[in-house]
Amino acid sequence: SNVILRAKHTALALSLWTRLLTCRKCYLHSTPRLWVRRIEKVLIANRGEIACRVMRSAKKMGVRSVAVYSDADTHSMHVAMADEAYHIGPAPSQQSYLSMDKVLEVAKNSGSHAVHPGYGFLSENTEFAEACKQEGIIFIGPPSSAIRDMGIKRFAAGVPIIGGYHGEDQSNEKLQAEAVQIGYPVMIKAVRGGGGKVRGFLITVNSTSCGQTSCSRLRLLKSTHL
Repeated sequence: SNVILRAKHTALALSLWTRLLTCRKCYLHSTPRLWVRRIEKVLIANRGEIACRVMRSAKKMGVRSVAVYSDADTHSMHVAMADEAYHIGPAPSQQSYLSMDKVLEVAKNSGSHAVHPGYGFLSENTEFAEACKQEGIIFIGPPSSAIRDMGIKRFAAGVPIIGGYHGEDQSNEKLQAEAVQIGYPVMIKAVRGGGGKVRGFLITVNSTSCGQTSCSRLRLLKSTHL
């Protein structure tokens, strides 16, 4: 009868749809390009205002936030705002916020699906972006190759730069000799930047100030592990 035929057709249709959905589900899971992983918990590898701003956005999106903090930030607002907070070391940033191993350890132990670096600190660190990838943690930012190319300006394809010296020899004698050849005034700047006061540049107008400036800049870079 028509009723029996319709029932058979309905059963067949349901069977086909079930198989199709099952295959589609398997295909999505087995194809990285189509499988979109949902971020349910994010670690903010930063402090202060930027960390708070990221946390507010995460909360609006229903994403749990994880904070990291040094001794100096124990009572900071970003620590209080986070769903979870972990201590990562003493006040000096190279022993806390710039420590890739400590940040990644917290990310793994807290079950964070992603890391948001904010700006400064590890946001332009190619090694950190690559380490996140190796650990299966999403780095919320550009790929390490893009960070490397845009961080080291002379390698960035199609980006015009002014003339200058970018050699490996960073001794005072070499820098002063190159400055004389370029002609004063010259600008001294870190190749990779790194955020905050390291990102800035200094102008020198003669060989004496050039030597003093290059020494102070190198000390600053070493203190921040850049």
